[in-house]
Amino acid sequence: MTEAWIGFVHVRSTPNSDVLEGGRGGYAHVLALVDHGDGYRIIVDRTLADLGLVVAEITDVAPVESYRRDGRMHSDELQELEGALCPELPVQFKTFDTYPADDA
Repeated sequence: MTEAWIGFVHVRSTPNSDVLEGGRGGYAHVLALVDHGDGYRIIVDRTLADLGLVVAEITDVAPVESYRRDGRMHSDELQELEGALCPELPVQFKTFDTYPADDA
């Protein structure tokens, strides 16, 4: 059964990518529609790689329903991302909070 999962993702930019607008890396909550938790890492890795980003670390991965039960789906942004998930766009995120190259 496909369901929404969420994790806190740390990415690093590849040399030819300017997705992070000059930042070396960044952090963001990323939501994804997956059949199981293992699928979360696979689809997030693939989607972000297509943008020129390398996933350095993913923490706090759980079904969105678990976040909701724990009171962690409190921000409008996370709720908007959840609402935007669909089979055609199974990975959703907003702007990464970035850090410059010398902080990497």
